[in-house]
Order: sequence, then structure tokens, then C-alpha cells
Amino acid sequence: MAEPTGPSSEEAASFTWGGQRARPRKKIERSPITGQTFLKPPGSGGTKWPQTSISVDISCCEDCNIYLLDVSHQVQISDCHNCRIVVGPCRGSVFLLDSTNCRVAVAAKQLRVRDCRDCSFHIFAPTHESAVVETSKNLTFGCWNVAYPQLGAQFA
Repeated sequence: MAEPTGPSSEEAASFTWGGQRARPRKKIERSPITGQTFLKPPGSGGTKWPQTSISVDISCCEDCNIYLLDVSHQVQISDCHNCRIVVGPCRGSVFLLDSTNCRVAVAAKQLRVRDCRDCSFHIFAPTHESAVVETSKNLTFGCWNVAYPQLGAQFA
């Protein structure tokens, strides 16, 4: 039996996670996911389907733990507050938008931060120019400090 070339629609949907962001023009109120854990273990995405560009979208979370421990193509995290976020090797960019008081560990080609405050970052990036910060306050940066099984193979 041939192995599938990419994720099923159900598996693909599992790479989008979070609550509902406010959209005032459409009269939609913000309804965050609170106190949850989101885990994508090694072998759940980019290493399972290396020919597929796995993008992850996480939004509107409070007091959550978010662990993306597999290779991804792009990650967007928005409107998260008081969260712990770990992003394993990302071939492209990781975007963190409109978030506060988050602790973030990221291994990516590029980290982009916009409209965030009171966040700490531990990053692994190819150059010092790989972190781009726009209109944010009270951010701290340090070295990547994460280890888990299969991380070395993912970096390779």
C-alpha cells in the first residue's frame, strides 16, 4: 500500500488551532482558548511528509502551552497572552503578532515580531539579522535552550 503524499484534510486542520479573534466590523467578539495544551510531536508534520509545506496557524490563546516539535514551513501565532510557546525547526518564518507576556523558544530561518510586549525569546537563527522586531515593547532575547528527541535529525 502506497504511503499518502500529504496530510488528510483532518490532519491538515490540526495545524490550525485557537479561539476566535475579535472582528468588530463583523460584530464578532473575541473568544480565546484558555488553559489548554497544543502539541505536535516529532513526526507529526514536516518530517512525516517532507515534500509538503506544513504551515501552522495559532491564534487567540490565553494561559496555554504550545509545543510544535516538528519541522514546519511557516508558523503564525497571533493574539496570545501569558503562553509558553516552543517552535521546533521552521524552514521559513515564524510570525508572532499582537501578543503579551509570552515565553517563546523558536528555531527558524526568520523570526518576525510585531505589536508584542513583555515577551521573552530564546532563538536559534542563521544570523543576527534573522530577528525582525516592529512596534513592540519590553522584549528580551536569549539563546535557544530547548532539547527533545529527534531535534538533531530535524536540524539536519
